[in-house]
Amino acid sequence: MTTEFFVEAPFNLLDIDISQGADWNDPFQIVEYNDAPVDLTGALLELYIRPRYAHDTLLKKLSSAGAAGIVIDDPSQGLAYFFLDRAIVLAELPIGEWQQFMILSQGALQTELWRGEFRVHPAIIAA
Repeated sequence: MTTEFFVEAPFNLLDIDISQGADWNDPFQIVEYNDAPVDLTGALLELYIRPRYAHDTLLKKLSSAGAAGIVIDDPSQGLAYFFLDRAIVLAELPIGEWQQFMILSQGALQTELWRGEFRVHPAIIAA
């Protein structure tokens, strides 16, 4: 199932939950309010994870440039997905509650698509 995010100011609220014990692989689709997909051809998606939105410390930045955590799968349909393997999640995303926001860049136009909590949960170890 694909999650849809609507592009319109002001930004939308979206919380993200991941587990430290697994790969992070979540698909999403960027659509307008009329359900038309946003064409991501030539676009750049960047997710910023910080202790708080306005904090100077950057915990992690994911980008569609070079598929660094975000992969644009079908640009004409606005389809993309997050992907980080377990080793990167373990090494670079500490357990806790952080804040994140997603920026869409299309040429000189930048749009904040969403912001919200980013929660990293401890791995669940089976007995």
